[in-house]
Amino acid sequence: MHDLSAAATSPLVMALWILCALTSLAVLGGWVFALAQRRQRCFQSLADDQRERIRRSRARLADVESARSADLQHARLTERTRIAREIHDNVGHLLTRAIMLTNADQVIATSTGDTLHADQFGQLGHTLDEAMTMIRKSVHGLKDEGTDFRAMVEDAMATAKQSDVEIRLSNAIDAVPSHVAHAFTAVIREALTNTIRHSAASEAHVHLIDLPGLWQLIVQGNGGVPERGRVASMGIGIADIEERARALDGTATCGYHNGGWRVFMSVPKTAERNMR
Repeated sequence: MHDLSAAATSPLVMALWILCALTSLAVLGGWVFALAQRRQRCFQSLADDQRERIRRSRARLADVESARSADLQHARLTERTRIAREIHDNVGHLLTRAIMLTNADQVIATSTGDTLHADQFGQLGHTLDEAMTMIRKSVHGLKDEGTDFRAMVEDAMATAKQSDVEIRLSNAIDAVPSHVAHAFTAVIREALTNTIRHSAASEAHVHLIDLPGLWQLIVQGNGGVPERGRVASMGIGIADIEERARALDGTATCGYHNGGWRVFMSVPKTAERNMR
């Protein structure tokens, strides 16, 4: 009887041992899975932090580039203003003196009956008047009366124009406040960079629109829908564009539209911001 009882309980013991082993394996597997999940979340958090640092670094670099471009533009405008003043103060005064002397000589020649020299002095006076008109136009064109927005846009597009992508510009905005100009040019630079690096576009069109209450910027490419990986790599630039729009109380949207990738930015015209 004892042998029969032992034989009967032996499979039960084995089953219990197997159950314990499986339970242990399940617990161990759950612990390993939980550890893997924690590590994955940790790695994901580190990746998110890294992407955020990269985004901020790129934003700072874009600001530095924008500031550098603005400083260069300011230096050019300052030099243009200096040249305009030099022309006005020196050449302009000399021409004015020459015109006065020529007119006086013409009056004297006419009063003495010397018609030949009177005509010559008249022609000389006319030539000097034309020269003075040209000088005034040049001085007017050189004077700086604010931020040269069109030149800043050209500077923002300069690097993109060196690529194989054809860049076209439609600019209906003559001037904007300095901070709006810097934001628009930074977004143009970022949008064109994304178009060149992450799409198959052969051309891109930059539209600048002046509406009664808004300034709008549209950068439209024709490269179709970017691949998922390329869209992900564009995320930092897109976040930067949206942040710049929010800083101006505006909006920005980036996505597929009309056969290609489009960046749309709209900034309201407010009296308070224009007075800054």
